[in-house]
Amino acid sequence: MNSDQIELLRKRKDEFDSFYQSLIPSLVEFVGLLGISPAHEVLKNAEQFVPLLGRATQDMAVQGQEDRMWPVTRMAYFIGEVFVQRFSGCWFVDELPDTRYFAHYVVGKFGAGIRTNAMIDPFEISTAYVDGALPRNLGGLINEVELAVVRALKVSSPTECESSWPGFREYNESVIFERVAQSEPLSVCLRRSLVFHA
Repeated sequence: MNSDQIELLRKRKDEFDSFYQSLIPSLVEFVGLLGISPAHEVLKNAEQFVPLLGRATQDMAVQGQEDRMWPVTRMAYFIGEVFVQRFSGCWFVDELPDTRYFAHYVVGKFGAGIRTNAMIDPFEISTAYVDGALPRNLGGLINEVELAVVRALKVSSPTECESSWPGFREYNESVIFERVAQSEPLSVCLRRSLVFHA
């Protein structure tokens, strides 16, 4: 790493605790402002909130950079939490200088046989969602990211997956392909902006 990268990484790591401490209350507040109750349940059952937030934000108008950053940030919190909970992952700072997410706040370190270096950038996904054509399709976008995560399974044998991860059948690729196919088509912008590193 060069000196600029070292300084950037130090700064992002120093700010991580503050970032994460603000994430939790900001996410709950966001869900509540959208009229969804009980808002605090998103911290334990984020997946159940996907259709609710999808309906609440699919036609939400965004005007100007300042107006745009508020939903981008909060949708990133939500998208990150969906995958933290779904795949037993966590938020962290990417410290790998050769990755596109270097020094970004990312979600990864997934359990259940997924490669240890697999990660997603919720902020890039959220930006693609908020900037996408109306009506937006949150459920379809999350299904596609989920498919990318499942493809990062370390083990190729379904038997091995099922023994190491009791819920594997639920995440079988064919099931997710079917769910993606049934979703409303995503815009080209959204498809190209799906972010995944493994």
